[in-house]
Amino acid sequence: MTLLERMAESTPFNKDLFLEGIERGIRHLHSLGIVHNDINPYNIMFDELDRAVIIDFDSWQKNGQEFGRSKGTSGWMIEGAEYSLFENDIFGLSKMQEYIYNPSSWDPLNPLGMSTSAKSSQTSTSPTSTGGLRDVSDPFGTAPESPVDGDKQNITTPVPATAQGEGKTKQVLGLGQD
Repeated sequence: MTLLERMAESTPFNKDLFLEGIERGIRHLHSLGIVHNDINPYNIMFDELDRAVIIDFDSWQKNGQEFGRSKGTSGWMIEGAEYSLFENDIFGLSKMQEYIYNPSSWDPLNPLGMSTSAKSSQTSTSPTSTGGLRDVSDPFGTAPESPVDGDKQNITTPVPATAQGEGKTKQVLGLGQD
């Protein structure tokens, strides 16, 4: 059963633990230099123990590659992204957090109508504009074995909004304090 189906059923589950499972899956992919590029409720399933399982790898690419024909799902990806970067998955995870903790904010006919836009007004000031090697470490502190060449980056991913979960404030990705 996908997260979308489970949310439609309104069957309770441990949201914090589920998001942590998605985060662990993304960390693993990033440690291999892989970007899923399509983290959304259609592509996360529950196993028999209610653990998160990332599925549908038709948009995956190595970190730093320019997108080909397959990109992520509109509303769940950084709008205008041209490259497969770790930040694409982090953005998708932040949107998942919003969806899980505030499902009424999500309209399946207008996924861009969520509380934060898939666009960011900030641009990267990274040394990549000089055309050199860039630091490919992701926000989890993992990095593939070799740097990636490239002269462009996607727009900066906004920090996930704070979510209210089970009586305490939490932030996915370990960017905040419990």
